[in-house]
Amino acid sequence: MMETVSFTRMEDGTEEEYTFLEPLNTKCSNDLADRLMGFLKQMQGDRLGYQIDRYEHSLQSATRAERDGADEETVVCALLHDIGDVLSPDNHSQVVASILQPYISERNYWVLKHHGLFQGYYYFHHINKDRNIRDKFKDHQFYQACVDFCYQWDQCSFDPDYDTLPIEHFDPIVRRVISEPWNHFDWWRETDPAERKKMKQQLSQADQEQYLRDGFFFPLRIFSTKKAVCHREQLENLEVLHGSMHYKVKPHLLLKSAAEIANNSVLLDAVECILGPDIMLWDSAYVIKEPNNTKYVSWHQDLTYWGLDSDELVTAWVALSSVTTQNGCMKMLPGSHHKGKKHHRSTYNKDNILHRGQELSAEIDDEQTVGLELEAGEVSLHHGWVAHASHPNFSEERRIGLTLQYLAPSVRQKHTDLESATLVRGEDRYGNFRPEPICTEDFAPEMLRFQEEVERLKHEVYDANWTKFTLHFIIKPQWIQLFKSWKSTTTLQCSLNVC
Repeated sequence: MMETVSFTRMEDGTEEEYTFLEPLNTKCSNDLADRLMGFLKQMQGDRLGYQIDRYEHSLQSATRAERDGADEETVVCALLHDIGDVLSPDNHSQVVASILQPYISERNYWVLKHHGLFQGYYYFHHINKDRNIRDKFKDHQFYQACVDFCYQWDQCSFDPDYDTLPIEHFDPIVRRVISEPWNHFDWWRETDPAERKKMKQQLSQADQEQYLRDGFFFPLRIFSTKKAVCHREQLENLEVLHGSMHYKVKPHLLLKSAAEIANNSVLLDAVECILGPDIMLWDSAYVIKEPNNTKYVSWHQDLTYWGLDSDELVTAWVALSSVTTQNGCMKMLPGSHHKGKKHHRSTYNKDNILHRGQELSAEIDDEQTVGLELEAGEVSLHHGWVAHASHPNFSEERRIGLTLQYLAPSVRQKHTDLESATLVRGEDRYGNFRPEPICTEDFAPEMLRFQEEVERLKHEVYDANWTKFTLHFIIKPQWIQLFKSWKSTTTLQCSLNVC
């Protein structure tokens, strides 16, 4: 049995020897989490004149990030952002960025690499340096992300009285995030600045043109398959305790996993390409098809029932399992969003997942449609007016996805001023939606109460819009006032229009 290789120059190694070395290298990579946590613990003790040491500062930064609803990857970046101090304080930012680069998004890599310079805004002017030196990056796509990282989680995390979470809380999160290099070999290739500008973040110019033309874009990988498995396990473990999460309104209020996915930086970068820098999470739902099931979703348009005054909205469909034609992936009719709202009819088919079995009145030519097959950890994006449907799951496995509806803050709900949404990026300068609390604990009692109220309100909005839509197409104008009078004393059931 081989114990060591025989070569002294790598060019002389054989296939057998490199095959022998591969599992040893893999083990070394798998031990990275232990080494990173070791670096973190080495920062205990010396406060360097501050009221807390760098270890407590790091824990406090991560705690603040998590409580603000940051995704797990960003929380880990906040936790480890200063571990480069152990090796090289003067360029600690570049050190940690290089270590974590294979495991994090380009956005978080850039933030880590530059956070030391951006942090100087708060003290450089006191030591005869230019506090505004960060402004040389003002036109960079991740400039504001780095500003926010430093302001919200770094410069403010030197408080000895802050209720900081212990390292044991973050240990499993670190291990999940660095379980494998999700961006494979792309990590070593620095994007040329001109090309990055041309790409406009996560979606290239061609990608954006495809979305505008077809009304959808896919696939985009936002995290690794292994991370998707982890999110699925968290969901299914909670389903054992709390029942099925299928179609439950706004699970991002109840599950930390759903909230983390909704705040995924890669996903938000892509959404920003469509909606702009200010983004609100308006709704979410797990969409689960059980194996060997005859249930399907008919052809429909989402915005028909949602009561919004604008179509500045995009739905992200995040796959937590493999999504194939066999297990009922979404199907899209390219370009159908250009034609606006179309008439729907109620069929009340018992196998149709939609409550009234509503479907587009027009016939859809299946030859013209596109199936959106996805691997776990990938996402599709689609427009609110694009016609879509999904067939039954004829496979032996569950088909699991999480839908996330993002909209621009300028969008308004026409039927109530009480709807809520979560600002996930940028600013809300309109105030059209009530702010939502951030999920920091699975199924917290206060969040359950809030979610139940939100669900009741959303059902009312859906009912109102279905009623108005039906009246528009089949009821004579002179009947409308009579119907409104009857509606005020009648409760209708709602239909969630997702696939």
